[in-house]
Amino acid sequence: MGIRAFTCVAILALSTLCTGCWDATEIDQLAIVVASGMDLVQHDDSQQPTFRGMLQIARPSELGTSGGGTPTTSTGSTGSYVLEQAEGPNALATQDIMRKRLSRKLFVGQRRVIILGEDYARHGVYDLADEILRNPQSRLRTYIVIAYHGTAQSILERPYPLNRLPADAISDLERNGATPEVDAKQFLQRLTSKGDPFAMGIEQTSTLYDASDNPSGAFALTRIAIFQKDKLVGWLGSAQLRGFIWIYGRAKREESTVNIPGTPGYITGRMLGNNTTRSIKIINGKPRIDIHTRSEYDISENGTPLNLNDPKNIQLVRSAITKEVTSQIQSTMDTLQHKYHADSFGFSDLIDKKHPRMWAKMEKHWRETYSSMPVTVRVDVDIRNSGLTGPSLRGSQGTSLQRGAS
Repeated sequence: MGIRAFTCVAILALSTLCTGCWDATEIDQLAIVVASGMDLVQHDDSQQPTFRGMLQIARPSELGTSGGGTPTTSTGSTGSYVLEQAEGPNALATQDIMRKRLSRKLFVGQRRVIILGEDYARHGVYDLADEILRNPQSRLRTYIVIAYHGTAQSILERPYPLNRLPADAISDLERNGATPEVDAKQFLQRLTSKGDPFAMGIEQTSTLYDASDNPSGAFALTRIAIFQKDKLVGWLGSAQLRGFIWIYGRAKREESTVNIPGTPGYITGRMLGNNTTRSIKIINGKPRIDIHTRSEYDISENGTPLNLNDPKNIQLVRSAITKEVTSQIQSTMDTLQHKYHADSFGFSDLIDKKHPRMWAKMEKHWRETYSSMPVTVRVDVDIRNSGLTGPSLRGSQGTSLQRGAS
């Protein structure tokens, strides 16, 4: 009898755990945010600034497909999402205003990207960073981008021709492009370290064309936003952007087109792999920055009369690529040290880790010390493959290509 009673009590106790999904929310009850933005609306020293927060909310039908397996809207369509915006004294206040306007429960757990207007980034991003860190719904894998000479609103309102949701396009550009990926976790880690954070800059472009050969609005990650702690101080573009990628050590699908002195035409090498080490050396009691990058290339195009079967010509190509990469790295470090005084690569953390006593002495005047530190750059380039033929096709008329056996 005692065993039977114990069994009944145990069954009743266990049944209380089988309560089902008591807190479940159906998708048609959610306003799913795929992107958000912040802009500075008003900044007057005599009063508190005003900010504009924006949410790009996907229509529920865009998060799946219709019964026939095709999307309900076409790519580049503004019908695939809705925009909501509000003004307030901080990021959380604007979000709270928008929350009260929506008929559905606001959900930011699927947010792909956070876009910050340039004026807002220059004003300072500590408040937004604090909100991201404290909000349990925020994903630290959300990408952070800065609108180059523009506003977050101008980017959020702009459809992308190849994607239904512009947020997906920005996420794909970060993940698949040749530029560094910067998500909320990385940005916050750098923001709370001794160095300075950086983020990708997004710019409006008209490089995609529709069927009528009319330029279609788009955007691209073309620059790097440089911060001093939480404030944007400048931009890197062109060769400096490429130099930044080399120093960062995660170059992807990089190609180098160089000219050999005294030789007409250009040669293009496609990078196969890259590894960069950054270190601090103490020389005569003073710190020095050492940057060493190693990369391997295949020759993808030879527009010169050089025969690349000749080891001497391969050495000329190697030297030309080495010179170009070295110049790009030096230009980037010169800009970071002397123009922006920004420690984007965390050299201060390296000194603190390996030479804590030295760091304790220079911490109060770190910016001045960093700006005057000498930089040594070493670039090693290896050419693994020159292609199926040594001479350029331009100068090899009448000769046959030397192909390997199939």
